[in-house]
Amino acid sequence: MAQRTRAVKKTSRKRGKDASRTPAGSTGAKTGVWSGSGTKCVDCEALCCKYISVEIDAPEDQESVDHLRWFLYHDKVSIYIQDGQWHLCVDVRCKQLKDDKKCRIHYDKPDICKGHGTDECEFGNPDFKLDAEFKDWDDLRTYLKRQGFPQ
Repeated sequence: MAQRTRAVKKTSRKRGKDASRTPAGSTGAKTGVWSGSGTKCVDCEALCCKYISVEIDAPEDQESVDHLRWFLYHDKVSIYIQDGQWHLCVDVRCKQLKDDKKCRIHYDKPDICKGHGTDECEFGNPDFKLDAEFKDWDDLRTYLKRQGFPQ
């Protein structure tokens, strides 16, 4: 069965159960403190502007596992599970992100960006957790074996 994406919903992620990690290519450590006040974007590394994440179907058979394997053979691609939902993630910087980590089109940004509030942001959020993350085929294969998925 072919994997289908739901491109209408960008999902908040990332990068592993340790929310202190930063996306591939990021050079700075997180310095902001989670306050829940909606002001932490000032200190953020613009994590939400450095990846695209879409929901995908969980693997159901060998063909769908093979599609996931193919995804993971590509650079800057990972798969993660959050709240039981599977996601495909591509580390890619938004063209509208300026060097100062501010949005070039802030007042005219897409609705998907407007909808990404600080309550779901992974930056310094102590409540942010992933069920699992797979950065390569070995990660996913190991997970599937532990889950008893037929090989």
